[in-house]
Amino acid sequence: MASVLVLFHRSHLNPRMELFAEALTGANHDVSALCWRRGGSSNAAGSAVPTQPIPSPGFGASLLNALFLPLVYVRFLRAIAYRDPDLLFCAHVSLLPLAVVVGWLTRTPVVYDVVEPYREGYGERDTRLAPVFTSLVTTFERVCLRSVDGITVIDTDGDRLEERYSGFTRNLEVVYNVPRLKPCPKRDEAVETVVYAGTINDRKGVPMLLEAFAMVRETRPETTLLLVGDSVDDTLEQLRRRADELGVTDAVQFVGRVDYDEVHDHLARADIGVAPYQPVPMFELSRWNTRKIPDYMNAALPVVGPDFGGFAEILDQTECGLAVDTADVDALADALQTLVDDPERARRLGANGRDALETRYNWETEKRKVVRVVQRALAGHPD
Repeated sequence: MASVLVLFHRSHLNPRMELFAEALTGANHDVSALCWRRGGSSNAAGSAVPTQPIPSPGFGASLLNALFLPLVYVRFLRAIAYRDPDLLFCAHVSLLPLAVVVGWLTRTPVVYDVVEPYREGYGERDTRLAPVFTSLVTTFERVCLRSVDGITVIDTDGDRLEERYSGFTRNLEVVYNVPRLKPCPKRDEAVETVVYAGTINDRKGVPMLLEAFAMVRETRPETTLLLVGDSVDDTLEQLRRRADELGVTDAVQFVGRVDYDEVHDHLARADIGVAPYQPVPMFELSRWNTRKIPDYMNAALPVVGPDFGGFAEILDQTECGLAVDTADVDALADALQTLVDDPERARRLGANGRDALETRYNWETEKRKVVRVVQRALAGHPD
């Protein structure tokens, strides 16, 4: 039985890494994790595997956390040396230099999960440090990638991330951000409740959704909006004030942050799932790296999503929803109105999404990829 040590950049493993850890445990690996406890958000309820927090000062999701990396590395090194793992599974670029140095010194194979397009994600930060920081991160990452023994990467539009990383090892698998299947809820015939689940901010289009919802309420006063999630800034308070100005406060339920395992229960209360991502560079790369749309599909919800990037491809291939210009409040409102006015179509789209998840886009398929990458790396034959 090989021991696998996950290196994670948050205080708890996120839903993706929880599934990775469970898959490797199911393949008879002894999996544990070291988690950088520095603040920042995580909606994981706990850990699927034994987890040790590595405490350090921190600034939440700020780029300034890089200032604490020397201290963090020292504390991680002590914990790694105590465990002496057979394989290191690095789940974030911030910990990759540490992983490859330890791997080189101890001849321990390293697998790296590319969980987001860092070049685009860091580059769009609203700070003067963003361009310089992005250049440093991508340069260090390229150097480190020469020493990894396997890579798992999120899916993106046009396979761009797969192409970006495929030159470093042939032991690479694209792992979709799909959930474990959960019970399919039963619903009444009426389509009345719209839901958004996830981080609440401008980039993900939640303020735009509120405006569109208010427009639908003018002709369908029985409709309600369910917002499941929290914000890291003052967006949530702004939305509360705006809901009051629009006269829809009584129709909007602000659920707040919930553990990921509880999200499905809230989706089961709804009739339409909305993913109003705005056209920023990071989201324009998106396809099956989104978790929101598969979660809606898991709950058999018809999806209203963007018509840019790979989102439209998901909605078209699975026939699970409507792709619209999510930066246009009128287009977003029209899509919601269409589904509210046509319950039969809404239910059909939702059923299509659930069927696609059951038959093709599900974790039972994806977890085999994770296990393959790790087993190849352990065997010493990544190519």
